Amino acid sequence: MVFISVVVLLGSGLTLLQPFPWWMRAVNVAKALVVVALFFLASCPQVRSWFAATSRPDVVDRFSS
Repeated sequence: MVFISVVVLLGSGLTLLQPFPWWMRAVNVAKALVVVALFFLASCPQVRSWFAATSRPDVVDRFSS
């Protein structure tokens, strides 16, 4: 999510430099604000801990293939 957020922010920043209509710039600014919020939420330690690899045997064995 962090990688995707950075890529979308770079793309939105590049589109602001292009000669687009005002409404398209407003959409890109709104998209950039949503992605900035997603970036900060995805990089929060509490959220990152939800997706951390675990070494608990009860969890690892239950999902073994």
